[in-house]
Parts: sequence; structure tokens; C-alpha cells
Amino acid sequence: MIDIHTHILPMIDDGPATIQESIEMCRIAVNEGIKKMIATPHVQSKVDNEGTIFEKIDILNKALKQEGLDLVIFPGAELHLNDQLLHADVLKESRMLTLNGNKKYILLEFSFQWVPPEAEQIIFALKTMGFTPILPHLERNFRVQNNLVF
Repeated sequence: MIDIHTHILPMIDDGPATIQESIEMCRIAVNEGIKKMIATPHVQSKVDNEGTIFEKIDILNKALKQEGLDLVIFPGAELHLNDQLLHADVLKESRMLTLNGNKKYILLEFSFQWVPPEAEQIIFALKTMGFTPILPHLERNFRVQNNLVF
């Protein structure tokens, strides 16, 4: 099984506070049958700390190997929906803004309070550029909770 949306990297946004906590979370994932994970920290369309994220992925993968855990962490990002994403070069040049750097799938986050009025147009534009948006945890979005047809 593959988990495509995790905040597994230590000391980055919603992730655990320590590498030991990351390893324990990974141990639980392995016990649930997960073999691969994509680390998806929150980022804007510009990635200032890409090197740090890749460094933490490398450290975590080495620690997992030392622990004998059959799990591999791949790079990714949870992108906040905004019109800057429409600059294809931003998505295509980054090694981590698309899931596993595949230049195809993007994890596209909405606000929890609302669905932006331009969401449909941005998603359409991204699809015409060859990207497939994946919308994480829509169940948290108040508008979706109150109106399943929006």
C-alpha cells in the first residue's frame, strides 16, 4: 500500500517534533501494510526550503533502513490553491511540488472555511496543462460539509 499524503518529516509544519517520532509513525504505517509514503509538507507555489525537505527525506530513509523497516519515503508537497500555480514552469521546475517529482499529480489543498470562487477555473487550467489535481481532506471544508453539491 502507498500513502500519498503524509506529514511524516520531523520539524516541518504538521510533522512530528523528532526523528524518533517519525520512525515510530513509520513503524505504525508498516504494521498497517504501507510500503511507500510521499512526504507532503505544506508549501506555497515557491519552494524556499526544498533542500531541507530532501535532506530530511534522506535522513529519514536512512534511519528506516537502519531500523529494518520496509518503507521508503518519497518527496511531494501539499500545495495551497492559488493562481500562481498556473505558471507551469513553477510546477515543472520543482523536484517536489508534484508527487514524487512525476510532473503529473499535485496535492491541491483548499482552505477549511471555503471553496475559493476561482477553484474550478484553476483546476481546469491545471488539467489542461497536464496535471491531475488530488484534493486532500475535503471532509474538513465547511462548505463541503454543509453542501455536498457546490
